[in-house]
Amino acid sequence: MRKVIFSLCFLFLSFSFCTADQSIEGHPTTGRNVSYYGHQVLEIYPNTLSKVQHFLNFGRKENLDIWKHAAHANDSIHVLLSPEKLRLMKIELEKMKTQFNVLIPDVEQLMHTERDNTHHRHKRSSNHFNLYSYQSTKQIYAFLDSVCSESKALCNIFSIGRSSEGRDIKMLRLSAPKKRYQKLIILIDAGMHGREWISISVILYFIYELAINPTNKRVNKMLLNYFDWFFVPILNPDGYEYTRNYDRLWRKTRSRSSNYYNCIGVDINRNFPNHWNEIGSSEDPCSVEYAGVTALSEPESMALANVMRMNEGDIVAYISLHAYGQLWMYPWGYTLKPPNDLTDLFRLASRATNAIRHYSKREYAVGPSSHILYIASGASDDYAKADRHIKYAYTVELPDDGLYGFLLPSRLIPKTSEETFVGLKAFTKGLAKKTRRERNKRAKRQKRRLRRS
Repeated sequence: MRKVIFSLCFLFLSFSFCTADQSIEGHPTTGRNVSYYGHQVLEIYPNTLSKVQHFLNFGRKENLDIWKHAAHANDSIHVLLSPEKLRLMKIELEKMKTQFNVLIPDVEQLMHTERDNTHHRHKRSSNHFNLYSYQSTKQIYAFLDSVCSESKALCNIFSIGRSSEGRDIKMLRLSAPKKRYQKLIILIDAGMHGREWISISVILYFIYELAINPTNKRVNKMLLNYFDWFFVPILNPDGYEYTRNYDRLWRKTRSRSSNYYNCIGVDINRNFPNHWNEIGSSEDPCSVEYAGVTALSEPESMALANVMRMNEGDIVAYISLHAYGQLWMYPWGYTLKPPNDLTDLFRLASRATNAIRHYSKREYAVGPSSHILYIASGASDDYAKADRHIKYAYTVELPDDGLYGFLLPSRLIPKTSEETFVGLKAFTKGLAKKTRRERNKRAKRQKRRLRRS
């Protein structure tokens, strides 16, 4: 069985996925909005390993944008198709006697509806920041400033670097008021991939609940007493702004390689040093999973790596928010071999997902990313755990499970944010129990130092 799983994962990741139109993903900004008129997203049910292999080979041949991979033979594949590719895919499905379902019948219409709704909401709330709407980088950074000015907690904002196009990559640090010593840190990032907008909305909700605590909840105060918090809300501001202005489904950064001018961007989550450019990443600059010319070639990945490096030994947990799929994953991504502390990682993740299920009946799968998603090298959570010794490192794929995919409507931001925060609270309380001894030792050491000084 293990050999079957490995062979399937290898098939997924020896395949470099491109968009339905390579000129969309690979070429420089044209100044025009990319249209997805007539595009559909299909859910394909391969049922056998041979069919999985067949459709992955077909996807490679036709340069398709695979939104979701099949983790096993009875899992499904989600794929974005232009009208021309849709016709070819239906011929292939009939030939292979494979069932399918239309998840999104008109991608452009779904985008258009969301743009209209967002416009109306912005008109109604033009004078204040709306947590439950997708906002620009400028608006988000202004919101962070307002949070720190209103918060009773210790709140600071830093620029941890600049993107390829010169935008600040900001981090907000949050600590309990009257802080007397350095606590262990929880680091959370979002917006690593441009098109995954919901991840940014969720992290902003986390920040608001912890910093402002509008309902004065005791548990929110306790979370600040347990740990210090580092939040990086938009790790890839260039990619995010590009999705807002040109191509809603752009994934990568917007860096330009001197050797490949016509192909833009790197997948940040394939650009970290741990097992860089191995299985699950691509050397093709036009691939959506392009690993870059070297590890940490991107200022965005370097900025996050520097935060981990400079706080090594203090960061006890790292969570990277993504979309979509409803998965709470931990290392390893580059191999099927599990980490030595698999049980600890699983139990803490399960606390979070069980809390979410009890709150909203939302089901998350829990496990190593190489088992429940696919094998991928150069990911941030593998780097955090292996290179920076952050024991509890996770990647969380937020809702949904494919109904909207990367295009989750803003009307679902409240539910998604609230239920994920419930999971974060359960996670943090479990982490506090597991680290109680270390936290107490740290507090005593620092108190002794203060007395000596």
